[in-house]
Amino acid sequence: MRGTAHVREARPNQDAVGWRTGDAGRWAVTAVADGHGHSLAVRADTGARLAVDVALDAARSCWEDLGGEADRFAGGAVADELPAAVATRWLASVRQHLAASPFSPSELEGSGNAEALAAHPETAYGTTLIVVLAVAGSVVSCQIGDGDLVAVRRDGGVCRLLPADNRLVGTKTTSLASRTASSDFRSGHVEVDEAAIELVVAATDGYVNSFSADDGFTAAGRDIWKLIHEVGPSSVEGALASWLESTSSDGTGDDASLTLLFDESDLADSAATVSEGTLG
Repeated sequence: MRGTAHVREARPNQDAVGWRTGDAGRWAVTAVADGHGHSLAVRADTGARLAVDVALDAARSCWEDLGGEADRFAGGAVADELPAAVATRWLASVRQHLAASPFSPSELEGSGNAEALAAHPETAYGTTLIVVLAVAGSVVSCQIGDGDLVAVRRDGGVCRLLPADNRLVGTKTTSLASRTASSDFRSGHVEVDEAAIELVVAATDGYVNSFSADDGFTAAGRDIWKLIHEVGPSSVEGALASWLESTSSDGTGDDASLTLLFDESDLADSAATVSEGTLG
């Protein structure tokens, strides 16, 4: 959802989100990215879209490289390999886009530092990224930059899939545009049955930072899990836009994006309707 502040200031939505499933639901991947608001990031919206696209492709390749054989899938190996694969593909996509569309005079002027862009043009596309791949009973996740990612267990408990990053202080964030992007990712994997995971929730900081309490996002993940059980996934999906809009309006005014990954066969569906603003 484009943030209310972005609408007011005529700035584009710098978030991007995407997902794919395949092989009759044997694998699923989702990704969410948040382009930087820094003045040098004049193409942050494009950088975020490219990040989501390459993340979905890279995650799918991890499955296809195994010939679609679940017993060959090694979550730990994929968690180790996926960050470098994403970072490499994103950089190649950025350079291809830049070659086809060189910086315009207005972009260079708007950056406030044309020399810096000339020295490191990838900065213009700077973005964060969260990727979650579910396949063969495993959940593989990797993240660079801010935003947040939690998993909800079958008993309603909430856990984190990745360690905290003490470099993310205030508005400071790691970035795909960094020369150390591959090593700046946090990554990991868990076995779904062993951890009793039923839902994974990932969001950009425009949603996460809208909560006044430190545990606001984890509580929201639990609330979403309850609603999916009570009223069904389709009703929750239909209410997401209004939740995000009210969240942005009442919170930071930033773009707000949320993505949910779950096995629908485990969840009860219902024709009930979610009231607007429940999680706003």
